[in-house]
Amino acid sequence: SQLLTEFLEQVVKAEKLFPPIFLPQLLDSGIKDKTLQEYIIKVAGKRGIWLAKQNKKWNYIFDQDINEVEIWEAETTASRVNLLKNLRHKEPEKVIKLMESTWKEESAQDKIKFMETLEINLSKTDEAFLESCLDDKRSKEVKRRASELLAIISDSELTKRMTERFDKLFQITETNSKITVNIEVIEKPDKSLLRDTGGDE
Repeated sequence: SQLLTEFLEQVVKAEKLFPPIFLPQLLDSGIKDKTLQEYIIKVAGKRGIWLAKQNKKWNYIFDQDINEVEIWEAETTASRVNLLKNLRHKEPEKVIKLMESTWKEESAQDKIKFMETLEINLSKTDEAFLESCLDDKRSKEVKRRASELLAIISDSELTKRMTERFDKLFQITETNSKITVNIEVIEKPDKSLLRDTGGDE
C-alpha cells in the first residue's frame, strides 16, 4: 500500500493518468484503502469516471470536489443526479451553482430530475433559484415542481403570498356564539396566482 501511495503521488505530480487497463484494480484498491482515494480521483480521468458508473462500489469517485464540474458537464443524467444527491448531503449550496451553470440548455425532463434532489436539505438558500423557475417559459411541470418545493420552505415568499390570499378569501366571524365562515370563490385566477401555483396563464 505504501509503494502504491508513493507511485500515485508521482503520477499526480507528473500530471499523468493511470493506465486504463489497470483502472479496475486501482479502483478496487481505493475501496480497501480509503487514503488512496484522493490520488485515484486525480489519476483516473474520464475513463475512471465511466468505469465508476458501471459499478456502484466505485461511487466514491463521484464524492470528490475535483470531479464536480467534469461530471456535471460530461456525464449522463443518472450520474449527474447522483452527484447532486451526494452534494446535497455535504455541501447543498454547490448544487444550485451547478444547476444554474447549464440550466438554460437542460431539457424539462432533466430539470425535474435535478430539482428532485433539492428536497435533500431544502432551505431558504434555495428560494431564489426556485422563484426563478416559476417563470420557466418552456415547461409547466418545472413551474409546478418549483411551486411545490417553495411551499415546503415555511418562510418562503411564496408561502407568505399564499397565506395572504387565504386570509382574504376566508373570513371567520362570531356573533352571539355563532361562528360564520365566509368563503370568496375565485372565478378567474390572476397572473400572480397562476405563477405561484405553476398554472397556465
